[in-house]
Amino acid sequence: MLCNVIHSDKLLGANVVNYLPTFLSSEGVAFALAGASLSVVELSGTLGVLLMGMFSDRLGQRNVVLYGTLISVLFSMGFLLLQSWIRIVMLIGVGMSAFVANPAFLSMIQTRFTRNLSLANGIYMSSSFILRSIVVVLVGIMADRYGMRPVFVGSVLVALLSLPFIFMLPKK
Repeated sequence: MLCNVIHSDKLLGANVVNYLPTFLSSEGVAFALAGASLSVVELSGTLGVLLMGMFSDRLGQRNVVLYGTLISVLFSMGFLLLQSWIRIVMLIGVGMSAFVANPAFLSMIQTRFTRNLSLANGIYMSSSFILRSIVVVLVGIMADRYGMRPVFVGSVLVALLSLPFIFMLPKK
């Protein structure tokens, strides 16, 4: 369960995957470009997970989660603060970093709960899906109340709150 508490992908990822086109449309971006931006994030996310999976054993899962969180925060803030074509570069960075924590957590679970691997994996996955569903609804409610931009900025700041908890994860 600690993995889900510190999993910055929940809030940041929920915003990007579920609300990015809406956010960009509300900022005046053409609907087609707003939709294409989600494809950019998803494709770069797939590439990021693939690349970090190869380096995860060398870097350590905790470091992958730490670096993924820090890098996704930096690229997310860049995306929110910058304008023009550079936002696409920032979205690629968000995609490549924001989703790398999940495979690292799965690897941690699979290496530590070898006797009840299926049970441990099932508990993690089901709690992850439930938490993500709750977060998506809460983000939607907050976006209706406060607007998309403040919620996106807030989700980046909340991701930073997970940093102390990352150091509670095992080193190896």
